[in-house]
Amino acid sequence: MNLHIVTVGTSILSNLGWQRPAPLPPKARADAAVAANPRQASAEINALLPYVERGLCQRVHLIATDTPEGRLCRDVVGAFLGNKRVQTELGTQADLLPGESGDPYAAAAHLRDRVFSVARAAHQRGDSVYLNLTGGLKSETAVAAATATLLDVAGIPVTAYYAHESMPEPVELPILSVGQDVLQRLARDFATDQWVALRGPLDSQLRTAERERVVRVQRSADGTPSTARLTDFGRFLVERFSASRP
Repeated sequence: MNLHIVTVGTSILSNLGWQRPAPLPPKARADAAVAANPRQASAEINALLPYVERGLCQRVHLIATDTPEGRLCRDVVGAFLGNKRVQTELGTQADLLPGESGDPYAAAAHLRDRVFSVARAAHQRGDSVYLNLTGGLKSETAVAAATATLLDVAGIPVTAYYAHESMPEPVELPILSVGQDVLQRLARDFATDQWVALRGPLDSQLRTAERERVVRVQRSADGTPSTARLTDFGRFLVERFSASRP
């Protein structure tokens, strides 16, 4: 199965014309707007729905700011997905805006822990993990994206994606996808800054490393890989990996 972790913002309310300090609209009105045109009414659903329609979304964990408007939008998105027979889990997150409700640094750490824990639990039960970074505060999506990189280093691959209202399809983002097996290989075979001769086509580990811009590959005139070396980013990752090993 596939689990999507979704940071939820207030696009539904914005699209209804709501602004602070006006009273929140009834949930029934928001539900009706989403049911009538889900991709136009909700940024989160706009990004998520293509995965639902392709059978690539069976579970969703929604994370909203713990405010009345955040909880309302989360519940509307959850109700819509429930009608699509998607299993939904509803979560809340302390506000990351300074001066609003406590300590934004602590809130960011809490969000990082929640995303990590939900993704790890999904991975342990055999789910593929996706991260929808479309909705929510920019600070929330930044923390969630950074956590996705940590998850990959921990051996839990994550597909992160985003959709703007002008996009017909979501775009999958280049979250680092280099596991410990690849880093171990690079630490062994690319110990210096010199170009390393390659023999034959790239194997899956080197293809991953090239895709993630961890190694740079030179090719001969016919396109055959000839030599490779670590990029600056790759050197940093390998040095950190080597330093962490006993």
